[in-house]
Amino acid sequence: MKTPLSAFCLSLLIVGLAPAADSLNVRLIGACSLPGEPAGIAVREGYAYVADWDSGLCVISLSNIARPVRVGYCGMPCGSVFIDRQERRAYVGDGRALQIMSLSDPAHPTEVGRCTTAWVYAVAVEGQYLYGSDGMWFSVFSVEDPANPVEVGGCRVAEGGYDIAISGGYAYVADNYYGLFVVSILDPYNPVVVGELPGHCFGVAVDGDYAYVTDRDSGFRVVSIADASRPVQVGRTPLPDHWSGAVDVRDGYAYIANGDAGLRVISVANPKNPIEIGYYGTQDYSLDVATCGDYVYVTDYESGLHIYQFYAGRIDVPNEEAMPTVVRGALLLPASGVERGASSVLLDAAGRKVTDLQPGANDVSKVAPGVYFVRQASNVMRGASSVRNVLIVR
Repeated sequence: MKTPLSAFCLSLLIVGLAPAADSLNVRLIGACSLPGEPAGIAVREGYAYVADWDSGLCVISLSNIARPVRVGYCGMPCGSVFIDRQERRAYVGDGRALQIMSLSDPAHPTEVGRCTTAWVYAVAVEGQYLYGSDGMWFSVFSVEDPANPVEVGGCRVAEGGYDIAISGGYAYVADNYYGLFVVSILDPYNPVVVGELPGHCFGVAVDGDYAYVTDRDSGFRVVSIADASRPVQVGRTPLPDHWSGAVDVRDGYAYIANGDAGLRVISVANPKNPIEIGYYGTQDYSLDVATCGDYVYVTDYESGLHIYQFYAGRIDVPNEEAMPTVVRGALLLPASGVERGASSVLLDAAGRKVTDLQPGANDVSKVAPGVYFVRQASNVMRGASSVRNVLIVR
Protein backbone atom coordinates (compact mmCIF):
# COMPACT_ATOMS: atom_id res chain seq x y z
CA MET A 1 0.00 0.00 0.00
CA LYS A 2 1.51 3.33 -1.08
CA THR A 3 0.79 6.44 0.97
CA PRO A 4 -0.78 9.38 -0.93
CA LEU A 5 1.50 12.39 -1.09
CA SER A 6 -0.69 14.66 1.04
CA ALA A 7 -1.19 11.94 3.67
CA PHE A 8 2.52 11.18 3.69
CA CYS A 9 3.36 14.82 4.33
CA LEU A 10 0.89 14.90 7.22
CA SER A 11 2.41 11.73 8.68
CA LEU A 12 5.85 13.29 8.68
CA LEU A 13 4.62 16.40 10.42
CA ILE A 14 2.91 14.36 13.10
CA VAL A 15 6.07 12.40 13.75
CA GLY A 16 7.99 15.64 14.06
CA LEU A 17 5.59 17.11 16.60
CA ALA A 18 4.74 14.04 18.66
CA PRO A 19 7.00 11.07 17.85
CA ALA A 20 6.05 7.61 18.95
CA ALA A 21 7.99 6.25 21.89
CA ASP A 22 11.49 5.33 20.76
CA SER A 23 10.70 5.28 17.03
CA LEU A 24 11.38 7.20 13.83
CA ASN A 25 9.65 6.70 10.49
CA VAL A 26 8.63 3.16 11.51
CA ARG A 27 5.28 2.03 12.86
CA LEU A 28 4.28 -1.25 14.48
CA ILE A 29 1.53 -2.92 12.44
CA GLY A 30 0.96 -6.24 14.18
CA ALA A 31 2.45 -8.86 16.47
CA CYS A 32 2.10 -12.53 17.31
CA SER A 33 3.39 -14.00 20.55
CA LEU A 34 5.14 -17.36 20.38
CA PRO A 35 5.68 -19.78 23.24
CA GLY A 36 9.37 -20.47 22.73
CA GLU A 37 12.47 -18.60 21.58
CA PRO A 38 12.01 -17.39 17.95
CA ALA A 39 15.14 -17.06 15.82
CA GLY A 40 15.12 -17.28 12.00
CA ILE A 41 12.27 -16.07 9.78
CA ALA A 42 11.18 -16.34 6.14
CA VAL A 43 8.02 -14.84 4.60
CA ARG A 44 6.30 -16.26 1.51
CA GLU A 45 2.81 -16.12 0.00
CA GLY A 46 0.81 -14.92 2.98
CA TYR A 47 2.67 -16.87 5.66
CA ALA A 48 5.58 -16.21 7.99
CA TYR A 49 7.73 -19.21 8.87
CA VAL A 50 9.58 -18.81 12.16
CA ALA A 51 12.30 -21.15 13.38
CA ASP A 52 11.89 -21.50 17.13
CA TRP A 53 14.45 -23.08 19.45
CA ASP A 54 11.66 -24.50 21.64
CA SER A 55 8.58 -24.99 19.45
CA GLY A 56 10.13 -25.93 16.12
CA LEU A 57 8.96 -24.44 12.84
CA CYS A 58 5.97 -22.16 13.47
CA VAL A 59 3.68 -21.15 10.60
CA ILE A 60 1.88 -17.81 11.00
CA SER A 61 -0.97 -16.67 8.76
CA LEU A 62 -0.68 -13.08 7.54
CA SER A 63 -4.15 -12.87 6.03
CA ASN A 64 -4.86 -10.08 8.53
CA ILE A 65 -1.56 -8.25 8.81
CA ALA A 66 -2.67 -6.46 11.97
CA ARG A 67 -3.58 -9.74 13.66
CA PRO A 68 -1.16 -12.48 12.58
CA VAL A 69 -2.14 -15.90 13.90
CA ARG A 70 -0.13 -19.08 14.35
CA VAL A 71 -1.85 -21.79 12.31
CA GLY A 72 0.67 -24.62 12.32
CA TYR A 73 3.97 -25.94 13.59
CA CYS A 74 6.30 -28.88 13.42
CA GLY A 75 7.70 -29.62 16.85
CA MET A 76 11.45 -29.92 16.27
CA PRO A 77 13.70 -27.20 17.73
CA CYS A 78 15.39 -25.09 15.03
CA GLY A 79 17.17 -21.79 14.55
CA SER A 80 17.13 -20.96 10.82
CA VAL A 81 14.77 -21.45 7.88
CA PHE A 82 14.86 -20.98 4.11
CA ILE A 83 11.72 -21.27 1.96
CA ASP A 84 11.72 -22.57 -1.61
CA ARG A 85 8.62 -20.93 -3.08
CA GLN A 86 8.44 -22.96 -6.27
CA GLU A 87 8.88 -26.31 -4.59
CA ARG A 88 6.83 -25.31 -1.53
CA ARG A 89 9.46 -26.63 0.82
CA ALA A 90 11.17 -25.36 3.97
CA TYR A 91 14.83 -26.06 4.69
CA VAL A 92 15.52 -25.86 8.40
CA GLY A 93 18.76 -25.88 10.37
CA ASP A 94 18.68 -26.81 14.02
CA GLY A 95 22.40 -26.80 14.82
CA ARG A 96 22.45 -30.59 14.73
CA ALA A 97 20.94 -31.61 11.39
CA LEU A 98 19.36 -30.45 8.16
CA GLN A 99 15.59 -30.90 7.92
CA ILE A 100 13.46 -30.61 4.78
CA MET A 101 9.72 -30.03 5.20
CA SER A 102 6.83 -30.02 2.78
CA LEU A 103 4.61 -26.91 2.86
CA SER A 104 1.91 -28.26 0.57
CA ASP A 105 -0.44 -27.63 3.49
CA PRO A 106 1.13 -24.64 5.33
CA ALA A 107 -0.91 -25.33 8.44
CA HIS A 108 0.59 -28.80 8.69
CA PRO A 109 4.29 -28.77 7.74
CA THR A 110 5.65 -32.29 7.52
CA GLU A 111 9.21 -33.55 7.41
CA VAL A 112 10.10 -35.25 4.13
CA GLY A 113 13.86 -35.57 4.54
CA ARG A 114 16.73 -35.19 7.00
CA CYS A 115 20.52 -35.33 6.97
CA THR A 116 22.51 -35.74 10.17
CA THR A 117 26.03 -36.11 8.73
CA ALA A 118 26.87 -32.47 9.54
CA TRP A 119 25.59 -29.89 11.98
CA VAL A 120 23.86 -26.98 10.29
CA TYR A 121 22.81 -23.61 11.68
CA ALA A 122 22.66 -21.05 8.83
CA VAL A 123 21.06 -22.28 5.58
CA ALA A 124 20.61 -20.95 2.04
CA VAL A 125 19.39 -22.71 -1.10
CA GLU A 126 20.13 -22.13 -4.78
CA GLY A 127 19.02 -24.58 -7.43
CA GLN A 128 19.49 -28.17 -6.32
CA TYR A 129 22.06 -27.33 -3.65
CA LEU A 130 21.74 -26.22 -0.07
CA TYR A 131 24.57 -24.39 1.65
CA GLY A 132 24.88 -24.57 5.42
CA SER A 133 27.25 -23.58 8.17
CA ASP A 134 27.67 -24.74 11.72
CA GLY A 135 30.47 -22.30 12.42
CA MET A 136 33.70 -24.14 11.72
CA TRP A 137 32.47 -26.03 8.66
CA PHE A 138 30.78 -24.87 5.45
CA SER A 139 28.70 -27.68 3.95
CA VAL A 140 27.10 -28.26 0.55
CA PHE A 141 24.14 -30.62 0.26
CA SER A 142 22.42 -31.98 -2.79
CA VAL A 143 18.66 -31.63 -2.29
CA GLU A 144 17.66 -32.84 -5.73
CA ASP A 145 15.96 -35.71 -3.94
CA PRO A 146 14.40 -33.96 -0.93
CA ALA A 147 13.71 -37.26 0.80
CA ASN A 148 17.42 -38.07 0.79
CA PRO A 149 19.57 -34.93 1.15
CA VAL A 150 23.25 -35.80 0.78
CA GLU A 151 26.31 -33.82 1.81
CA VAL A 152 28.49 -33.55 -1.31
CA GLY A 153 31.16 -31.02 -0.36
CA GLY A 154 32.54 -28.78 2.33
CA CYS A 155 35.42 -26.70 3.60
CA ARG A 156 36.54 -25.16 6.87
CA VAL A 157 35.69 -21.50 7.44
CA ALA A 158 36.22 -20.43 11.07
CA GLU A 159 34.38 -20.81 14.36
CA GLY A 160 31.07 -18.94 14.38
CA GLY A 161 29.20 -18.91 11.05
CA TYR A 162 25.90 -17.19 11.81
CA ASP A 163 24.54 -16.25 8.38
CA ILE A 164 24.96 -17.07 4.67
CA ALA A 165 24.12 -15.16 1.49
CA ILE A 166 24.48 -16.63 -2.01
CA SER A 167 25.25 -14.55 -5.11
CA GLY A 168 27.04 -15.02 -8.42
CA GLY A 169 28.71 -18.34 -7.68
CA TYR A 170 29.89 -17.30 -4.21
CA ALA A 171 28.68 -17.88 -0.67
CA TYR A 172 29.24 -15.07 1.81
CA VAL A 173 29.52 -16.38 5.37
CA ALA A 174 29.23 -14.04 8.36
CA ASP A 175 31.47 -15.32 11.14
CA ASN A 176 31.20 -13.94 14.66
CA TYR A 177 34.86 -14.57 15.46
CA TYR A 178 36.81 -13.87 12.29
CA GLY A 179 34.71 -11.74 9.92
CA LEU A 180 33.31 -12.23 6.44
CA PHE A 181 34.38 -15.26 4.39
CA VAL A 182 33.86 -15.54 0.64
CA VAL A 183 33.53 -19.15 -0.56
CA SER A 184 33.60 -20.08 -4.23
CA ILE A 185 30.78 -22.53 -4.99
CA LEU A 186 31.31 -22.63 -8.76
CA ASP A 187 32.09 -26.30 -8.14
CA PRO A 188 29.64 -27.27 -5.37
CA TYR A 189 31.58 -30.47 -4.73
CA ASN A 190 34.75 -28.54 -4.00
CA PRO A 191 33.95 -25.23 -2.25
CA VAL A 192 37.00 -23.07 -1.59
CA VAL A 193 37.51 -19.97 0.57
CA VAL A 194 38.77 -17.29 -1.84
CA GLY A 195 38.37 -14.08 0.17
CA GLU A 196 38.19 -12.80 3.73
CA LEU A 197 37.49 -9.55 5.56
CA PRO A 198 38.42 -9.46 9.27
CA GLY A 199 35.77 -8.62 11.84
CA HIS A 200 33.08 -10.08 14.09
CA CYS A 201 30.08 -10.53 11.81
CA PHE A 202 26.55 -11.69 12.62
CA GLY A 203 24.43 -11.03 9.55
CA VAL A 204 25.08 -10.64 5.81
CA ALA A 205 22.99 -9.70 2.78
CA VAL A 206 24.17 -9.22 -0.81
CA ASP A 207 22.77 -6.81 -3.37
CA GLY A 208 24.66 -6.22 -6.61
CA ASP A 209 28.33 -5.40 -6.03
CA TYR A 210 27.94 -4.94 -2.28
CA ALA A 211 27.67 -7.12 0.80
CA TYR A 212 25.95 -5.57 3.80
CA VAL A 213 27.19 -6.87 7.13
CA THR A 214 26.36 -6.38 10.80
CA ASP A 215 29.45 -6.45 12.99
CA ARG A 216 29.86 -6.73 16.76
CA ASP A 217 32.50 -4.01 16.90
CA SER A 218 32.02 -1.92 13.76
CA GLY A 219 28.23 -1.72 13.52
CA PHE A 220 26.82 -1.77 9.99
CA ARG A 221 29.42 -2.29 7.26
CA VAL A 222 29.13 -1.92 3.49
CA VAL A 223 31.61 -4.12 1.64
CA SER A 224 32.49 -3.94 -2.05
CA ILE A 225 32.52 -7.41 -3.61
CA ALA A 226 33.12 -6.26 -7.18
CA ASP A 227 36.17 -8.50 -6.83
CA ALA A 228 34.87 -11.32 -4.65
CA SER A 229 38.38 -12.47 -3.79
CA ARG A 230 39.19 -9.03 -2.36
CA PRO A 231 36.25 -7.79 -0.27
CA VAL A 232 36.85 -4.17 0.78
CA GLN A 233 34.88 -2.10 3.28
CA VAL A 234 33.70 1.13 1.64
CA GLY A 235 31.27 2.48 4.23
CA ARG A 236 30.01 1.99 7.76
CA THR A 237 27.78 3.47 10.42
CA PRO A 238 27.54 2.57 14.12
CA LEU A 239 24.61 0.67 15.61
CA PRO A 240 23.17 1.18 19.12
CA ASP A 241 23.53 -2.46 20.18
CA HIS A 242 26.81 -4.16 19.28
CA TRP A 243 25.17 -7.61 19.52
CA SER A 244 23.52 -7.24 16.11
CA GLY A 245 21.38 -9.82 14.35
CA ALA A 246 20.43 -10.27 10.72
CA VAL A 247 20.19 -7.76 7.87
CA ASP A 248 17.94 -7.62 4.81
CA VAL A 249 18.44 -5.16 1.93
CA ARG A 250 15.75 -3.96 -0.42
CA ASP A 251 15.20 -0.94 -2.68
CA GLY A 252 18.11 1.05 -1.30
CA TYR A 253 17.41 0.39 2.39
CA ALA A 254 19.00 -2.00 4.86
CA TYR A 255 16.76 -3.36 7.63
CA ILE A 256 18.63 -4.60 10.69
CA ALA A 257 17.50 -6.65 13.69
CA ASN A 258 19.70 -4.90 16.23
CA GLY A 259 19.26 -6.88 19.45
CA ASP A 260 18.07 -4.73 22.35
CA ALA A 261 17.85 -1.69 20.02
CA GLY A 262 15.10 -3.25 17.91
CA LEU A 263 14.68 -2.59 14.20
CA ARG A 264 17.02 -0.10 12.51
CA VAL A 265 16.64 1.23 8.96
CA ILE A 266 19.70 2.43 7.04
CA SER A 267 19.70 4.25 3.71
CA VAL A 268 22.31 2.71 1.40
CA ALA A 269 21.49 4.92 -1.57
CA ASN A 270 25.13 5.97 -1.28
CA PRO A 271 26.96 2.79 -0.20
CA LYS A 272 29.98 4.83 0.90
CA ASN A 273 27.87 6.86 3.31
CA PRO A 274 25.14 4.68 4.91
CA ILE A 275 22.78 6.76 7.06
CA GLU A 276 20.27 5.63 9.67
CA ILE A 277 16.90 7.14 8.81
CA GLY A 278 14.46 5.05 10.84
CA TYR A 279 14.11 2.78 13.84
CA TYR A 280 11.68 1.16 16.23
CA GLY A 281 13.08 0.34 19.65
CA THR A 282 11.94 -2.66 21.64
CA GLN A 283 12.43 -3.87 25.19
CA ASP A 284 13.28 -7.38 24.11
CA TYR A 285 15.85 -8.80 21.65
CA SER A 286 15.43 -8.54 17.87
CA LEU A 287 17.26 -11.37 16.13
CA ASP A 288 16.20 -11.90 12.50
CA VAL A 289 14.52 -9.75 9.86
CA ALA A 290 12.79 -10.29 6.51
CA THR A 291 11.04 -7.89 4.13
CA CYS A 292 8.06 -8.72 1.95
CA GLY A 293 5.78 -6.26 0.18
CA ASP A 294 5.27 -3.14 2.26
CA TYR A 295 6.19 -4.74 5.57
CA VAL A 296 9.20 -5.69 7.67
CA TYR A 297 9.06 -8.84 9.79
CA VAL A 298 11.25 -9.18 12.87
CA THR A 299 11.64 -12.08 15.28
CA ASP A 300 12.09 -11.09 18.89
CA TYR A 301 13.86 -13.71 20.95
CA GLU A 302 11.59 -13.10 23.94
CA SER A 303 8.22 -11.98 22.59
CA GLY A 304 7.58 -13.50 19.16
CA LEU A 305 6.96 -11.96 15.73
CA HIS A 306 6.65 -8.19 15.16
CA ILE A 307 5.45 -6.64 11.90
CA TYR A 308 6.49 -3.09 11.02
CA GLN A 309 6.04 -0.59 8.24
CA PHE A 310 8.81 1.82 7.28
CA TYR A 311 6.96 4.74 5.74
CA ALA A 312 9.65 7.38 5.07
CA GLY A 313 10.53 5.64 1.82
CA ARG A 314 6.97 5.47 0.47
CA ILE A 315 7.20 8.52 -1.77
CA ASP A 316 5.67 8.97 -5.22
CA VAL A 317 7.47 11.36 -7.55
CA PRO A 318 4.94 12.82 -10.00
CA ASN A 319 7.46 14.72 -12.14
CA GLU A 320 10.93 13.21 -12.55
CA GLU A 321 12.20 16.21 -14.53
CA ALA A 322 11.54 18.55 -11.62
CA MET A 323 13.40 16.51 -9.01
CA PRO A 324 15.53 18.57 -6.59
CA THR A 325 19.23 17.73 -6.61
CA VAL A 326 22.21 18.58 -4.41
CA VAL A 327 25.45 19.77 -6.04
CA ARG A 328 28.49 21.10 -4.13
CA GLY A 329 26.54 22.14 -1.07
CA ALA A 330 23.63 23.68 -2.99
CA LEU A 331 20.15 22.21 -3.30
CA LEU A 332 18.91 23.00 -6.80
CA LEU A 333 15.15 23.40 -7.00
CA PRO A 334 14.17 23.59 -10.69
CA ALA A 335 11.96 26.57 -11.43
CA SER A 336 9.98 24.38 -13.86
CA GLY A 337 8.82 22.26 -10.96
CA VAL A 338 7.62 25.16 -8.80
CA GLU A 339 4.08 26.29 -9.36
CA ARG A 340 3.19 30.00 -9.19
CA GLY A 341 2.04 30.90 -5.68
CA ALA A 342 3.57 27.72 -4.21
CA SER A 343 5.96 27.51 -1.28
CA SER A 344 8.70 24.92 -0.73
CA VAL A 345 10.41 23.82 2.48
CA LEU A 346 13.13 21.34 3.41
CA LEU A 347 12.11 18.80 6.06
CA ASP A 348 14.35 16.42 7.99
CA ALA A 349 13.62 12.67 8.28
CA ALA A 350 11.26 13.32 11.21
CA GLY A 351 9.24 15.93 9.29
CA ARG A 352 10.71 18.99 11.05
CA LYS A 353 11.21 22.11 8.97
CA VAL A 354 14.89 22.85 8.29
CA THR A 355 14.60 25.85 5.98
CA ASP A 356 12.47 27.56 3.34
CA LEU A 357 13.46 26.94 -0.27
CA GLN A 358 13.38 29.13 -3.33
CA PRO A 359 13.57 28.19 -7.03
CA GLY A 360 17.21 27.84 -8.04
CA ALA A 361 20.21 27.23 -5.77
CA ASN A 362 19.69 26.96 -1.99
CA ASP A 363 22.69 26.82 0.34
CA VAL A 364 22.63 23.58 2.37
CA SER A 365 26.37 23.39 3.01
CA LYS A 366 25.81 23.66 6.76
CA VAL A 367 23.03 21.07 6.88
CA ALA A 368 24.07 17.75 8.44
CA PRO A 369 24.33 14.78 6.03
CA GLY A 370 21.19 12.67 5.86
CA VAL A 371 17.93 12.00 4.06
CA TYR A 372 15.65 15.02 3.71
CA PHE A 373 12.35 15.80 2.02
CA VAL A 374 11.30 18.75 -0.13
CA ARG A 375 7.65 19.61 0.42
CA GLN A 376 6.04 21.82 -2.18
CA ALA A 377 2.64 23.20 -1.16
CA SER A 378 0.52 24.36 -4.09
CA ASN A 379 -1.29 27.68 -4.16
CA VAL A 380 -4.04 28.25 -1.62
CA MET A 381 -6.83 27.82 -4.17
CA ARG A 382 -5.82 24.27 -4.97
CA GLY A 383 -4.53 23.27 -1.51
CA ALA A 384 -2.49 20.25 -2.66
CA SER A 385 1.08 19.29 -1.83
CA SER A 386 3.84 17.00 -3.03
CA VAL A 387 6.85 15.45 -1.28
CA ARG A 388 10.19 14.47 -2.83
CA ASN A 389 13.24 12.97 -1.18
CA VAL A 390 16.82 14.20 -1.43
CA LEU A 391 20.04 12.81 0.01
CA ILE A 392 22.60 15.27 1.37
CA VAL A 393 26.09 13.83 1.72
CA ARG A 394 29.60 15.16 2.25
